[in-house]
Order: sequence, then C-alpha cells, then structure tokens
Amino acid sequence: MVRLIDELLARSEPMLVMVATLLTQFRTWLWVKSALVRGIQNNTEIVQLCNVGNPNRLYYLRQEVATMPLRTLIQAVTKLVDLEMSIKQGVIQANAILPSLLRSHNYLRLLNHISLGG
Repeated sequence: MVRLIDELLARSEPMLVMVATLLTQFRTWLWVKSALVRGIQNNTEIVQLCNVGNPNRLYYLRQEVATMPLRTLIQAVTKLVDLEMSIKQGVIQANAILPSLLRSHNYLRLLNHISLGG
C-alpha cells in the first residue's frame, strides 16, 4: 500500500484527491462497522444507512470490516479529516504527511489487511 502511495506521489497525483479517496473508503468502512456493532443485520437497512450504491458490495464490505476494530477506524477517519483540512488550509505539505500517516503501524496493518479496491 505504501508503495502505491509513493508511486502516485511520483506521478504528481493531486494529494487532496488521494486523501479524499481514502477518506471516502474509510468512512464507508466506519459506517458499515458501526452498523454491525450496533447489531443491525438486515442488509437492506445497512445499505441504506451507509449509502452503499451497490447492494452486492455489502458482502465484501462486511468481510473487510469483520476484524477491524471500530476504534481504529474512528482514529483513521479523524486523522484523514485533519489531513484534508490541513491541505486545504495550506498548513502542511501533504507529500510529507500522507506517507508517514500510512506508515504508522495501526494504519499500515489495517491497509495491508484490506483492499482499497473494495
């Protein structure tokens, strides 16, 4: 995963787009995991609550979040939102921040555990 980020950086992909893509994926995982933790089992209800466009995708989302700690997802979304705001405000250079964020041990384990293509 880190190699993919490095390759995207080398191609001068816009950092804000990369962060927004990650944020969208992590939010979806967070919503699905939150619904499951709350005990919601009805697929139709989860699809509606989590705004999943393709109901068949829920099967894969359930598998992806099955062993993810809810707390880790909350922390990841929080850090990504902070990163997005810092980039938009021009406070930081995302080129230096995103790779180090993804290298942090919790997020690296999480990203190695799952597929962003989900």
